[in-house]
Amino acid sequence: MTAIPTAFLGRWGMVPNDCDTSRSDTKGLVTVSPDALKFYESMGKLETIEAISPTEVKATFAFTGEGQSWTKTMTLSLAEAGTVLVRTEQDPAATFRHTKCD
Repeated sequence: MTAIPTAFLGRWGMVPNDCDTSRSDTKGLVTVSPDALKFYESMGKLETIEAISPTEVKATFAFTGEGQSWTKTMTLSLAEAGTVLVRTEQDPAATFRHTKCD
């Protein structure tokens, strides 16, 4: 697998205001494209990806943001019929829930 599957693509917000395109403070928004994750102040380019199931992928991203660079591995899972994206990060461990923006 060389790209993030279509079901994961789009804009996902942690709170409803994150999905409001007129706002400039959408700090909980993540935009998923086939080869990257874009956050408020950082972007992660896809390095490696493996499918765990049709609703779950594990991937490693090369991030840049705020003058820094780092690598992070995370699992992206779809829940609630594909309307919720659960992002589980490693090192340090953390889990975040994002709802699909309309």
